[in-house]
Amino acid sequence: MKQPTMAALCALVAADPPRTCMDRAALAAALGLDAGGQAKVAEAPRVMPFDEAARVLACTRRNIHQLCRTGQLRKITLPGRKLSRGVFSEDVTRLVAVCVKGGL
Repeated sequence: MKQPTMAALCALVAADPPRTCMDRAALAAALGLDAGGQAKVAEAPRVMPFDEAARVLACTRRNIHQLCRTGQLRKITLPGRKLSRGVFSEDVTRLVAVCVKGGL
């Protein structure tokens, strides 16, 4: 290896010394990466179309929109769109659980 290349490599190692396994794990945790170096992706909420929500709740689409208006369900509007795509599936399952327990 030539002398200038060796000097450049020594300068790189001096500027950024090798990291221990604990240093790498702490750095990955700070950057939000898992052990394999892949970014952790939060699971997106599931969108339930209005028709499917109406079928699950045994009501009409109009009733689903009324439940959204009263605040019992939340509509999902995609970015750049004017019309809502559906409702959160977690909200529908929560509403079903409340109805089964006799709370509504």
